[in-house]
Amino acid sequence: MTAASAKSIVIAGGGAIGLTCALVLARAGYGVVLADPAARGANASGVAAGMLAPAFESVLDPASKGLFALLRAGRDAWLDLLPREAGRPTGLSQPGALWVPTASGISTDAMAESFNAIGAQFEIVTAAAAQVLSPGLDPKGAACLLTPEDCCLDVTVVTERLYQEALRLGVQVITASVTNFSPGTATLSDGRQIQADHLIIAAGLGRGMASLAPELACLSPIKGQILFFEGEGPRHGPAIRSAGGYVVARAAGAMVGATMEFGLEDLTPDGVIGERLRGTGVSLYPNLATATPQHWAGVRAATPDGLPLVGPSRAPGVILACGARRNGWLLAALVANTVAAQLSTEALDPFAAQMDPRRFDMA
Repeated sequence: MTAASAKSIVIAGGGAIGLTCALVLARAGYGVVLADPAARGANASGVAAGMLAPAFESVLDPASKGLFALLRAGRDAWLDLLPREAGRPTGLSQPGALWVPTASGISTDAMAESFNAIGAQFEIVTAAAAQVLSPGLDPKGAACLLTPEDCCLDVTVVTERLYQEALRLGVQVITASVTNFSPGTATLSDGRQIQADHLIIAAGLGRGMASLAPELACLSPIKGQILFFEGEGPRHGPAIRSAGGYVVARAAGAMVGATMEFGLEDLTPDGVIGERLRGTGVSLYPNLATATPQHWAGVRAATPDGLPLVGPSRAPGVILACGARRNGWLLAALVANTVAAQLSTEALDPFAAQMDPRRFDMA
């Protein structure tokens, strides 16, 4: 029996990070229980576009400024984690991402300067070349910036494959939440008690579990809204970024997003915001004008500095893996690898200190 197989782990939360942690730890030989009261995909991770966008996040999101190396490590961690089909990572699309300038947004030249500043790869392409890359796109005659740094996961495909792989490796999935924990025992919302040497809190908002880990009190909710044009819009090609939002191509239909509504935690779609997002999609892809999208909302959690909480809590036996803000999918594989290293004698990656939950104790 290995040291890992002698330990039992309960993971609270079955979104991108929780599911990825379950798979990584099962591969390492741990006995894993994944506990989530919601159905698979019925969470913020399930209504996400799945962008792995270290470059554009670094230059467009103020909270991600200076984090290009960490975010790129998050992207790269997926290459080793995803199951492969025909030699390619399942559910990963790698045609890059394209900046399409607008009259009120950042120019292509200014975006190029930002990319140069962080050391990200890019090239400038003509409007005609951009239309070849993404049929139906209307760049309005403007030159665009194409980067190979960013890519996308089809979250529906990836969630299913990770789930099936986790089951194959013996992960037990329970439809319940964790209500109490002490090293050796976890209590579930259905009244059951199960053996657990460690509890990993990967629940989306997480704040509701602050009684189990005091560090969770620092999390704040963020509501995000997104549109899904089933059977419409681009089905392949680069993710499109512009001042108004983004359009992500999927085989099932395009996704247009998204919002960052700080302090809100309701799941009710806002019609005004839906129309604004629809306008963004139509301005980039005029053929969406006659399509009727599905309007989804999800709630994520954020720390004061925008990086997740990853590492041991002050509560005995509890490890945190939550609070990734808008980068849950981008950072999930890196977070899972960091958690696995912290449970073993492996050396931590150079980014672990930046995500340490105890960093706010020292602030």
